[in-house]
Amino acid sequence: MLEDPDAWVRSAACDALGGLSSIQLAKHSSELVKNLAEKKLDLESSSAIFRVPIQSAPSRDTWLHIAAKHGSFEVCRAVLHGRFAAPAQRNYHKKTASDVAAAHGHKELAEELKPKVLETRGGTGAAFAKAWDCKDMVTEVSWWMLPLPGVVGSCFGTVHSMLKIRAGEKSFLIEGAFPEQVKRYGETTEEIKQAAKNGLFVSEWSDVENADNLRDLHGKQLWGDHLGNAITTRDLIRHLLRKGLYNTGRNNCHHTAFHGYNFCAATKEQLRSLPVNYAQTKLAWGFP
Repeated sequence: MLEDPDAWVRSAACDALGGLSSIQLAKHSSELVKNLAEKKLDLESSSAIFRVPIQSAPSRDTWLHIAAKHGSFEVCRAVLHGRFAAPAQRNYHKKTASDVAAAHGHKELAEELKPKVLETRGGTGAAFAKAWDCKDMVTEVSWWMLPLPGVVGSCFGTVHSMLKIRAGEKSFLIEGAFPEQVKRYGETTEEIKQAAKNGLFVSEWSDVENADNLRDLHGKQLWGDHLGNAITTRDLIRHLLRKGLYNTGRNNCHHTAFHGYNFCAATKEQLRSLPVNYAQTKLAWGFP
């Protein structure tokens, strides 16, 4: 139906796909992107489908991986514009969308999709509403890191800090990163606008769990008696929003992890200073 010459039939097929589950939609994802890339479908009216995070077993490709495979700049930009996937996300084979584009001969697209140092972020930021509405208590907290790409990561040991939060059966990723202007499809809450303005992003843990070089900060895990008062993910997000705007030297990803960790920790477990990249943060103190 997606290849039907009648535009109305193609539109109906696209609407039908939007009602499928993540697993079902994954079966049609490559064909859908192919049709969008070849302009057989209208990108603006169809791109709302990207809001459904696909589960393409066994590869675990994101929409960005699939668009990169087809070499479509326009589809890739639509996915990135809506923050439906991030350039740093890796599939089961540890490949980014840039890697996939390069492997299929799309060299210019591969270069455009390379994660930029100043835009480093592990997740998509698309799980804010789910975490905000989650009523389960936080039961586990752990501090995780990803090396920054390029020289700053390989030579200076600079990393990006993130918190993994478990509440009930859900696992979220909370991180500080460079702010963005929120331009999402559908309704956007005031909390999401404030989080994007501040540079506070909440994602699904699955966004980064397959990332290459992902590692936890040894000894920085909280559970049971290591946790303080019972809190929800909404309590934690509210606390972090009060910390204000992202700043490279004064309120970066490490500060977000630091404040979030201490908010969840029992008094005896709280940290007195940043446990990672302390010197680099001091050097960046004068930068915006």
